Amino acid sequence: MNEPVVLLAESANCATITLRDGLELADVPLLQDAARAAIAAGRPVVVECGNLPFLSTAVVQVMIALRRACRNGGLSFTVSGAQDTAIAYLRLAGLEDVLSA
Repeated sequence: MNEPVVLLAESANCATITLRDGLELADVPLLQDAARAAIAAGRPVVVECGNLPFLSTAVVQVMIALRRACRNGGLSFTVSGAQDTAIAYLRLAGLEDVLSA
């Protein structure tokens, strides 16, 4: 059985969306659902993408929309664990401010 490529875990401190290797365009609706659920949780949102060497344009577009929704809702948004190639793409997309150190 294949493991899910998008996981949402909620804690008292934040809602974490973990993206796993193998994430494809067909999985973007799963990411959108997780993003909506994370916003609805009303906690800071963290997207963990350390397992992905590359982020597709569709995934980055969801992240841009998620950042906007977090800001509108007064929630923090962070992208964690991004690999160098993903970081470069996130910077090009204007998401440098949400990258964790």
